[in-house]
Amino acid sequence: MSSSFWRYFHSAAYAVRLNTRSIKQTSGIQNLDQQQYLDEAAAFPPHDEQILIAELLDRETAKINELVTEQRRLIELLKEKRQAVISHAVTNGLNPHAPMKPSGIEWLGDVPGHWGVGQSRRLFRVRNEPAHASDKQLTVSQKYGVLFQTDFVQIEGRRVVETLKGTDTLRHVEPNDFIISLRSFQGGIEWSRLSGSATFHYVVLVPVKDIHPPFFAYLFKSISYIHALRATTDLIRDGQDLRYSHFVQVDLPLIPLDEQAAIAAFLDCETVKLDTLTAEAERAIELLLERRTALISAAVTGKIDVRGLAEAEAA
Repeated sequence: MSSSFWRYFHSAAYAVRLNTRSIKQTSGIQNLDQQQYLDEAAAFPPHDEQILIAELLDRETAKINELVTEQRRLIELLKEKRQAVISHAVTNGLNPHAPMKPSGIEWLGDVPGHWGVGQSRRLFRVRNEPAHASDKQLTVSQKYGVLFQTDFVQIEGRRVVETLKGTDTLRHVEPNDFIISLRSFQGGIEWSRLSGSATFHYVVLVPVKDIHPPFFAYLFKSISYIHALRATTDLIRDGQDLRYSHFVQVDLPLIPLDEQAAIAAFLDCETVKLDTLTAEAERAIELLLERRTALISAAVTGKIDVRGLAEAEAA
């Protein structure tokens, strides 16, 4: 058998047959022993035809792989573009001609002249209100934001450890609160649109004044702010929680409420555009990989007459 052909022999159709055989004969962890593998019947084309099939698949899968690589590169560029748009808007505003001034804060750099800078403790305080009896428990996720724990379990398809109700370890959360989690140093602070309860591992922040939550939702997820938050402690490397004491070390911009709202609305539009392009690229990758699998399956099972293709190319 041609070694090149053998690389493609494990096509999707063949893998499905092996998997079906394994499922029927095992329970729990599905294993396929050597004898099952050897017992599986398969048809092999003549050696010269194997070579033609392998050459065809080498060419076509290389093209598909290159297209997949391009789409993945595009997704990374779109993510970088999204982050750059957010970071620029929340630290520079929307008017490119606005006079700028040094903020005196490293992570902010120069800001519009009419902006101020203030201590974060004057804009947000900690909510220590015990959970209400009717509260549903929340999960804070960098991937999904703040959502009910039951929804998180359904989306992820796995269970999480639930905190017993009636204990002192749950804190009440209101809509427009912000929540600091252990992983906030990786991906920022999450904005809650829900009312519920969170465990004591989370720090619940309550806006005090002059806060338009959608704006700060973007600011707290900007890469420049995340880097500033990360610089406040080395304890995170040891698995310790990120606390309010770290949050208050990072000063925040003071911006008129109407301007906060305008920036947030602008970012809503821009991020939707970029997210749509990202979703299209991800779908393109799925289709390309499906095409690759289908092509391999068709070629190794004889649905593509490589002899005819070879003759046509020669002609």
